[in-house]
Amino acid sequence: MKKAFLTILISLVCLLMMRPAGAQTLKYSQQALQFERTKEINVSSIRTDWFVSFRNLEKPLVGNNGYKRMLEAAKLEISRRYPRRTDRYSPSYTNFTTDTPIVHRNFEGNVFSNSVPNDNTMAISNSGKLVSAINTNIRFYDIALDSLEATISLTAFSDTLQLNNSQYDPKLIYDPSEDRFIIVYLAGNKDSTSNIIVGFSTSPDPTQTWNLYYLPGNPLNDTSWSDYPAIGLTGDELFITMNLLENEGEWQTAFKQSVIWQVNKFDGYAGTTLNTLLWTDIVFGGTNIRNMHPVRGGSQLYGPDMYFLSNKNFAIQSDSIFMIHIDGNISGTPQLTVDLLHSDVAYGMPPVARQTGIHTLETNDARMLGAFIENSNIQFVFNCVDTTTGFAGFYHGVISDVGGANTVSGNIISDTLLDFGYPNIAYCGDGAGDNRSVITFNHSGTAEYPGFSAMYYNGSGVFSKYTMIARGNTYINVLSGAYERWGDYSGIQRKYNETGIIWASGTFGKKVMDGPFTSRLNGTWIAEIERPATTGIAEKKEASTTRVFPVPAKEFVQVELTLAKPENIRASLYDMTGNLVITLLETSAGQGKNSFVFSTNPLSSGNYLLLITDDSGKHIHEQKISVIR
Repeated sequence: MKKAFLTILISLVCLLMMRPAGAQTLKYSQQALQFERTKEINVSSIRTDWFVSFRNLEKPLVGNNGYKRMLEAAKLEISRRYPRRTDRYSPSYTNFTTDTPIVHRNFEGNVFSNSVPNDNTMAISNSGKLVSAINTNIRFYDIALDSLEATISLTAFSDTLQLNNSQYDPKLIYDPSEDRFIIVYLAGNKDSTSNIIVGFSTSPDPTQTWNLYYLPGNPLNDTSWSDYPAIGLTGDELFITMNLLENEGEWQTAFKQSVIWQVNKFDGYAGTTLNTLLWTDIVFGGTNIRNMHPVRGGSQLYGPDMYFLSNKNFAIQSDSIFMIHIDGNISGTPQLTVDLLHSDVAYGMPPVARQTGIHTLETNDARMLGAFIENSNIQFVFNCVDTTTGFAGFYHGVISDVGGANTVSGNIISDTLLDFGYPNIAYCGDGAGDNRSVITFNHSGTAEYPGFSAMYYNGSGVFSKYTMIARGNTYINVLSGAYERWGDYSGIQRKYNETGIIWASGTFGKKVMDGPFTSRLNGTWIAEIERPATTGIAEKKEASTTRVFPVPAKEFVQVELTLAKPENIRASLYDMTGNLVITLLETSAGQGKNSFVFSTNPLSSGNYLLLITDDSGKHIHEQKISVIR
């Protein structure tokens, strides 16, 4: 029975990779929407920050469990078809140069605070203002001064919006034409609470004022909510892609459709009414296209056209690449088209990645993770399996003659000792006719702790060997069970006013000792990387230095909460006279073990009572907290 069920699931997965036959019908809907600026926030004025974080430790199967099992069955089938071989190299990776990327300034970034995975994202301005975010907090650096200027939680950043639900999935981008920053992240994980937070800096200094908006996470007014944003910019507009999921589901299991928000960025910078266009029902061959990723400009911002890429991310093997094109600004009459392209190299979902011990690292599916356009070529990357070695690797693709022949060529990059995952890519060339790039990615193996690496591509089919940017000092062990979260993405950006320089952020295994206890966490590492043989740049930087910015000392309270079933909970803090000090969060908690963390830094010395209740007001947990200053 079990074998038959597995066979059926594998057959269903195989259907996902089949090429559609005959002419394809393209259908989409668009809706013009406006949103007023909700609030503004000045980062330098934030004095109280509770750094609240909540997560479920068990990750119970919810939503469409059959689809989750289909994903797991597909990974088992991949491992069966392509067993790991340590005596083979990927054919693509045998063609490498001896020159590798040069690592300059690099340091530990955002501090882990109870949320997995890190979801690393970053952006850097021409003047050296760097903003880095993970699932729980944002850090503001001045690279020119070698200083950390502020660390705040996602919750504190959007506090003026009065959204008490869990906030997560940050994405950052720098606008070189306007010298501004944009951040997008999510709040809530069901139809009644889901919102998309969008912040626009009002000056080149990200530690000052931002204009904040929130877009509806359930724009179709049904039972769906928004998950997994990706963002891109043109000269005039911001583009945000989202996956809409069914209630009580996870991104792997409850997908309904992917949508695109097209936003006038100048409205956001000015703090005026935000004009948007929402693209929905983007269907090809009778199936919703999923996980559309914006294609950013390589050396500069382009437009008004915007491209997006997608693929068959759950396929065991496929050569299909979808290219979505919006041909103009919302001030006109833009149209959306989709082309189905076929690569010369097939791809498939990756197997899980290995690390020391029994804990493996989740590689998720093969969705698009990074892309840019330059010289009418689009370069893109995503997780995949190397069928030669059976290892988790990544796919690097090039769409040549965009808008013309749209020819796709690909290479699969892997290793015989390490698994690779969660790549991103940035342009590092000099402009016309120069298609060089740098790819960063996470690495891990049975003899190498999880770390962060970089690779150089010369624009003509040749790759360098990889350079390890950060090497972990432990394996990752945060969740219950054998599967640890590794992604879901990493950050990268070209330094627009320094030729051949990019900045990136990724994950490494971090050991933290607290008396007799050892924590093995998802750490964040940030690095400046230079392409090989760039004259005039290396001389003025000190290569391969390591700097660790000061970490503000904060005391945290951690509570583990075990629930027999999913609950909507509220966590409130009271003083000993019964007065409410702060409502720390309102969120949906999952079945099994959950972890709740907050900082005591805003509290004076004394005793307090933490009270966690359900929807009916029933007490689920009470805890006395003593604070000594």
